[in-house]
Amino acid sequence: MMTSERNKTFDYYLGIAILLVVLGHFSFPSIIEDKNYQYLHDLIYKFHMPLFFFLSGLTVSFSIDSKVYDWRFYRLKATKFLKPFIVIVLLYTMRSHFMGRPLNEITSDVLNIIIMPAKSKVKFLWFIQVLFIFYLITPLLRKVIEWKAELAVILVLVISQFSASYFFSIDLICENLLFFSLPIFIKHYDVHDILTSLKVNRLLRLVNMLILVAYFSNFSLPKVIHCSVLCFMVWSEVMRKEDYGDYNIFIEIGRRSYIIYLWNIPIINVMYVIWWKFIPDVHHYVFILCTTILCIILCVMGSNFSVKNINLKI
Repeated sequence: MMTSERNKTFDYYLGIAILLVVLGHFSFPSIIEDKNYQYLHDLIYKFHMPLFFFLSGLTVSFSIDSKVYDWRFYRLKATKFLKPFIVIVLLYTMRSHFMGRPLNEITSDVLNIIIMPAKSKVKFLWFIQVLFIFYLITPLLRKVIEWKAELAVILVLVISQFSASYFFSIDLICENLLFFSLPIFIKHYDVHDILTSLKVNRLLRLVNMLILVAYFSNFSLPKVIHCSVLCFMVWSEVMRKEDYGDYNIFIEIGRRSYIIYLWNIPIINVMYVIWWKFIPDVHHYVFILCTTILCIILCVMGSNFSVKNINLKI
């Protein structure tokens, strides 16, 4: 059901997801040695990107009926994803040039960023590349689902089991396609009423709590299972529009999640150099907390002048 009211629950989960992404990016040698942080880091990396792709697929599943998939749609997505990709590559190139690196090394690095970003010196750009590819293939995926949904399910499940090449992030496409397409399948099979019922919602919450307890008890389920359960719970919560109040910090962060993703690593790297050179006696937990807060503040302020926020209306 479409209304003019923005879905705050969607922003709430985006805020949680992007905050976990920021916390997971402090994997410097002097910090990752801390067993407590390493435990948190490993936990975050078990589900935070599948959750992000699921939320991205959620926007597609509710905008696809009214979206015309022609050159205007692709121009919109190209502007959103390729423009920051190009800007960041150019900034990296300029930085490398000012550092006096040879032209052939810079050219090689730029090619690596484009061809296999996850293995390059600007690793975080892989998400933008993969998400852009997902948006490109969404019309085809929708047509296959409408033609024979069971075939589409089998196809996605088979692809998700592949461990393919690093080129153009094919391995990460295979790994995350299931979570991106899951909302589209849920909407197609029309199980909205089942997932949003109070009993199912509470059951999904309970199962997720048990999975978390199992993790801390050193018992880990396969990623596809625990991430899928989490995604079903998020769908239920978003569709039920749980009330988180008129103002919630996670909602405000979620509305700026894209710009936070783009700039959190450069900010963290700069702050790490400052911490390491000038204030090394400050405990790394204090550094993580202060840098995370600073990163959120800077990106929230910057979002008012740059990137458009996601606006999911359900």
